[in-house]
Amino acid sequence: MRRFLPLFTSTAALALILPQAACAQMQGPALGLTQQSVAGAYQAPNSIQPETTLSISAQSTVKREPDIAYINAGVQADGDTATEAMESQAESMNGVFDALEKAGVVEKDMQTSNFSLWPRYTYIETKLKDGSSRGEQKLVGYTASNQLTIKVRDLDNLGSTLDSLVKAGGNTFNGLNFALDDDTGVRDEARRKA
Repeated sequence: MRRFLPLFTSTAALALILPQAACAQMQGPALGLTQQSVAGAYQAPNSIQPETTLSISAQSTVKREPDIAYINAGVQADGDTATEAMESQAESMNGVFDALEKAGVVEKDMQTSNFSLWPRYTYIETKLKDGSSRGEQKLVGYTASNQLTIKVRDLDNLGSTLDSLVKAGGNTFNGLNFALDDDTGVRDEARRKA
């Protein structure tokens, strides 16, 4: 089953008032880009805006099947010390890199998107003789996390790439997004149609 997703929507508006100045704004969600172009009037300080305005707007959507996927995943590891947690995470992450390369993902398509290290605590509650209780936090170790953004160019092997990632020690998964590797032609087509 083929998936076609809207990859580009173009909206153009044109206002003809006095000498024109152009203003453009681009936004880019995961599978779509919006191009808005608004031509407005330059307004000198304390000038009066004329009441006559001609506005024209158009919109178009172009759909294409995505040709790449982005996986956001990584490794999280615990240790008694910060060093232990980071070393454990690094060992697992090296296995993940090797597995992804064997699955056909090139090194330039694997980028660290986040690295974190934080302490882990437990809460210990002590009952006092008067019946009340007192609690305190006790440090029990550290957690290290390394998150990757992985660009998968071979969508036919996306499932096996995910399997390789998990088998190699990847234990966090934060999402999967589909996109076009080069959306220039789609953007141009949407602008022409608008």
